[in-house]
Parts: sequence; structure tokens; C-alpha cells
Amino acid sequence: MGSFSGHFIGYARLEEWAEAIAILDPVYACLIAESESGPLDIRNDHYFIHCAQPRGGAVHYFRTKVALVQRVNDVLLKEDHEWRLERARQAWEIVREWLQERGFAICEAVVAYPRDLKLLEGEGGFMGYDKERGYFMLANQPA
Repeated sequence: MGSFSGHFIGYARLEEWAEAIAILDPVYACLIAESESGPLDIRNDHYFIHCAQPRGGAVHYFRTKVALVQRVNDVLLKEDHEWRLERARQAWEIVREWLQERGFAICEAVVAYPRDLKLLEGEGGFMGYDKERGYFMLANQPA
């Protein structure tokens, strides 16, 4: 299989990405986990909401980190990992609903990227995180 020679265009805000893509073409979006190993058998599992649309020789994408789970020798560093994963799933549902409300057709999948590509991490301006209560919500919505 040949390699993709197009461009990867990352957006810092979900709203900007949504304005730049074609509403009639499928959007590949989902909650994904990426693991990285560090020194001393530390493993970081980063959870991202990732949205992409290949179009015109380029992949337009947005992604934002919504959770981090850390392990040392496969032992969790914090016991709140289930809570963190639930918050990540909650954030994904907010983004999925936001996209659907705007008429985007979502395919829960991810576009594969070259291994050495450093992807931009952004944010969704319409979504906030209540640190006191520990959950994601729409930014202009009372807690």
C-alpha cells in the first residue's frame, strides 16, 4: 500500500475545524487511547477526542486530550482511573452530540497518521470542565 503524501492540517479549536470541513462528507471521530512508555516502566495512557476529515489531498483534524491514566509496572498510580475514563466518555458524548446537532455524519473511526507526525492538541471552546464537581459540560450551561 502506498503512503499518503498529502498534508495534515490541525485546528486548535473544534469550532474552527467544524467551519473548515465539508458538512456533506463523513467525519471520522471517536474517543481514542494512545499509550507511551517512559523510564522506570512508567506507562501513560492518554485519552483523546479525535475528529478528522480527509478532503482535497489533505486531512483536516482536531484533537483534544480528555484524560490521562498512569501506571508503573502495570500498577495504577491513582485509583481514580474508572472515574477518569468516565469523564473522557462524557466529554466524547458532548462532542458527538455537538457535531450531530450541526448536521455532521459521524463515522466512529480514526484516520491513521504517520508515526513520526506530531499532532496538534486543541480545545473545544463550547465545552468546559468543572474542576470542583469533576465533569465536562457545555461552557454556557449552569452547573
